[in-house]
Amino acid sequence: MKAVIFDMDGTLLDSMQVWREFRHRVVKRLNIKTVPENLFDILKDMSIEESAEYFSYLAGNRSKQEVLDIYYEILKDYYENEAELKPNVREFLQALWDKNVLMCVATETDIEFSKAALERNDVLKYFDFLICAREVGKGKKYPDIFLEALKRLCLDKEDVIIFEDSYYAAKTAKESGFKVYAIHDDYHKNPQEIIDISDKYSIDFIDYINMLK
Repeated sequence: MKAVIFDMDGTLLDSMQVWREFRHRVVKRLNIKTVPENLFDILKDMSIEESAEYFSYLAGNRSKQEVLDIYYEILKDYYENEAELKPNVREFLQALWDKNVLMCVATETDIEFSKAALERNDVLKYFDFLICAREVGKGKKYPDIFLEALKRLCLDKEDVIIFEDSYYAAKTAKESGFKVYAIHDDYHKNPQEIIDISDKYSIDFIDYINMLK
């Protein structure tokens, strides 16, 4: 292992709850009267751009850009002031750093918000770079973000491990030839899916810390 590509939300940050609440805040701000009961499940695998298009459709009278403006206002406050690390993340990053493992973040959250949250939690210093779905033009249903991260690392796939918490992103990475280590997140209803597809799975980063010893 020469490098690690980390997902952020649900992997490094304990932030999936805000995404569930966030969608309801957006519904309220847009004054949408009727939404599907499974709104979170519909949106959970979408990039910010894709979900903004969906909300624009639901609202009927709001453009995608208007929805994005509301998104950014809500998310900016959260990532700058509230988002916290998951247990033992800082310790794992330090352990990788001590072994001279390169690290980067590949996230569907915009770089502005990602940097704010990671810097406030004093872990931004560990990462060589951050890359987001907006930069590559596609979410993690497609491999582009992982391939671009690999290109920037100047390594081969067999030298890299991807850390993810969501099945669809892990599936994309595995089908693209990457090794995937998964971390549990309480907001995924069926963890067995990602357990089955990943090379390793753990409830807590402490297991990965011990693996390095």
